[in-house]
Amino acid sequence: MTKLFLAMLSMSGASPVLARANTVTQKNNNVLPNNPILETKQHLTNLNENDKVNLTQIKSESVSIELGNLTGQNPIELKEYILLEIGTQNSKNSEIMDAMIDIIYNENQWKILGIQFEIPPKHKEIKYKAKFMANKKNPSFTGVLSIDVTLTNSGSPNDLLNHIQTKHLEEIQNPTSRLILDKVKECNSNLDINEVEVINANYKNALIKAKDNSKKYEGQVKVTFNSNIIINIKDIAENGKTETKYAKVEAYNSTQNDQDDLTFTYKPEFGTSALLNAYKGAKFKFSGKGYVYDSSNEKAIDDSIEILWNQKEMTLKNDEYPGSVNWNKYSSNISNSINHGENNVIWKVKVSATAYASWINAYWSYAGIQIKVDSIELLPAN
Repeated sequence: MTKLFLAMLSMSGASPVLARANTVTQKNNNVLPNNPILETKQHLTNLNENDKVNLTQIKSESVSIELGNLTGQNPIELKEYILLEIGTQNSKNSEIMDAMIDIIYNENQWKILGIQFEIPPKHKEIKYKAKFMANKKNPSFTGVLSIDVTLTNSGSPNDLLNHIQTKHLEEIQNPTSRLILDKVKECNSNLDINEVEVINANYKNALIKAKDNSKKYEGQVKVTFNSNIIINIKDIAENGKTETKYAKVEAYNSTQNDQDDLTFTYKPEFGTSALLNAYKGAKFKFSGKGYVYDSSNEKAIDDSIEILWNQKEMTLKNDEYPGSVNWNKYSSNISNSINHGENNVIWKVKVSATAYASWINAYWSYAGIQIKVDSIELLPAN
């Protein structure tokens, strides 16, 4: 008989077995009156003197038993604990507790099917349809007792998973490790965020880990969220410049060219690899104006374009006047490059205006182009 079993018996003053047990006469000075073991044995002896209990006729209650705090118990202690819990949770029918104790005392008179007396993996539960069959040699019981048993393992009380119940954090705008931690606290108000830290964060999930010196928590929990990246283009524009100059030319008996460019350098919070996994590229909204032939043909520009990471360069707006003795044109394009070493993405916008007029042409040749980037929006990968 294990210490765990004896302790549970001694604490179960309301147990149906002990409540119904007869007083046992003290046999010697080494055995105390009302000894729970002797009382239980005497009770089972009394059962033997009566008709056998037909277990098949007994209606049982489903039981759920938490085993997370018993990880240090040996298999025998664990089995006894589960059996006694089955009896305790069916206290309305004392014969069930009688049967469980008889199994502990006389296991060779029973056959048990449909249950493993093992602790489930951490944070898991296992459902059993247990059957306890008394064999023909059992003097007290006959038939089969069927009980639905759920064994659970919630882990240690300090396990972080027990303190972070809400694991999906909804949306986080421009997530950082600190904002993720704040959102975890918002969704799990009882959590002490001074005892945890964020590791392995990306744009979809992160691990919340108990600090190595934490006195409250242990382990780690994965949380998920939806990132909403809003890029302030002035913050990433070189010298705050989001609009090219009006590149324009006038040519006579010559070829003239003018050009300008914009540079945007974006440093993703969780690195370029995480960015490429979460987003497939960027959408640029742009506006401006341009003309060919002469300025009276100036046209407004208002458009958008999507550029993917594997597309090195794309055209924004082009136009031209293809004359024989004079011609003119303008062009604009956008390119992107990814530098994993420096952890950045660089977008460049270039504009160019070119005009030509021969000496025999009576007219000047004109062209002009200007582009303004209005917004940059990242495109989710899926």
